[in-house]
Amino acid sequence: MILERIAALGFSMKRMTAGEYAGPCPWCGGRDRFRVWPDKSNSGRYWCRQCGKSGDEIQFLGDYEGMNFKEARELVTGTSLYMQGKQVQRRRKRDQETKTVTSVSTWQQMTNQMVEATHEKLLKHKETLAWLKTDRGLTEKTIKDFRLGWLERNEYRKREEWGLANKLKEDGKPTKLLIPAGLVIPSFSGKAVSGVKFRRSNPGDYGRYYALPGSDIQPWFIGLYDPSKPVVIVESELDGILLYQETGTNTLVLRSATNRPTLEQDKQLSACPAVMVALDTDEAGGKQTWKWWMEKFKNAKRSIIPKRWGKDHTEAWHNGLSLVEWYEAACNLAGVTGGLYEKQQPVPAREESKNDISEPEEPPAPFHPTNSSSLATAFRSISQPLDRKARQQRKPAKLNLKAVKWLKENRAALRAQGWTPQELYRANRSKKGIVFLRLWNNDSLDVSIGKGGRIVFSFTNGTGQIITQTAAPQSNLWANHKLERKK
Repeated sequence: MILERIAALGFSMKRMTAGEYAGPCPWCGGRDRFRVWPDKSNSGRYWCRQCGKSGDEIQFLGDYEGMNFKEARELVTGTSLYMQGKQVQRRRKRDQETKTVTSVSTWQQMTNQMVEATHEKLLKHKETLAWLKTDRGLTEKTIKDFRLGWLERNEYRKREEWGLANKLKEDGKPTKLLIPAGLVIPSFSGKAVSGVKFRRSNPGDYGRYYALPGSDIQPWFIGLYDPSKPVVIVESELDGILLYQETGTNTLVLRSATNRPTLEQDKQLSACPAVMVALDTDEAGGKQTWKWWMEKFKNAKRSIIPKRWGKDHTEAWHNGLSLVEWYEAACNLAGVTGGLYEKQQPVPAREESKNDISEPEEPPAPFHPTNSSSLATAFRSISQPLDRKARQQRKPAKLNLKAVKWLKENRAALRAQGWTPQELYRANRSKKGIVFLRLWNNDSLDVSIGKGGRIVFSFTNGTGQIITQTAAPQSNLWANHKLERKK
């Protein structure tokens, strides 16, 4: 297989999801820009998000090892072209006989029942409800409108009961359908459920997200398409739901940065005033992905979240950015009318964290002004993709002396609460330790240790709101978010 062949050449590939691996590109380097799908096609597929190299195992042997087509094919298949053609014919016939969904009506009936049942469980699960409101920015009305759900533990069902074709294990026994524990995120086509994705509570080595077999994997248009409004392109379902909640604009969720719109969606995107590409910020893949959208649609505009606010819409919301103001600035730069609600609904107050948090005695100076002019300036600085030379000249992250001093004074207490040296001092580019957080640069920042060993950061943003964020040990993830108006 292609994965073993790449690993044998000395390139370390890390498992990202159940069927996707990432690592350095054999041609242009990097860290995780090279993606491999070992189960796709016959021998797997690969693609580099930076240099664009892509293909199957035969293509890899030709490009990297310098083999001709005949040599590479015989090495991979071990058969002649004639025998390979016979194998392809038999495989296509077998795939046709054992398609994934054998009964669409049965699948939809079972899926609808699961969505309704898990939604009722979520409304009773206070901890997950609080997490959705404080960590993901969703209101209770949005949670109900999108029928989000919660499953406490893994469940295993018979595939035929779900209208799915049987699959056999190596020992000949039928495999069960996994319905994993975690957040249930349904997507819809009209009023019918077209797909379900799970955000697993215990991902392990299988990836954070899992799509229910039989789900529609095509991009999802949230709400009804309005040709008078621009379309915002986002990656994840939760980011799309949050953006739609705040702005009410056309939102197309790709589900994956490499996913592409359908033919019908192509026509809708071409007819709208502007296609605002707002995928997650990614230095390795951003240029290649943005290039495809710009070449495909003449009305496409690069409208990603400026890096000082985070890599996606939820992270920007955490850092105090108003998504309404971001949307207005993006529309202003694209030269179109945003088409927001005629009367914008007020943003609901976010729930207070239950952690023991001490508030600053005096309100600190404004932090991160979020107005349309400053956002437009930030957008202009990223209106063109960075070239490789500019990225190479970037200076590495610097240690903040305030952070070093505070961590040194509280090192014993933090280690006793379960913090590891990697979580505190890691210099990895995509997963930095606490010492590298930009929050330390705020002169008004107040830092303390809360319940469960959580590090509590309190500061004030540009609108005069006191924001509290916490990082938990063994996860290094933002766990809670408290927002209060300045009095």
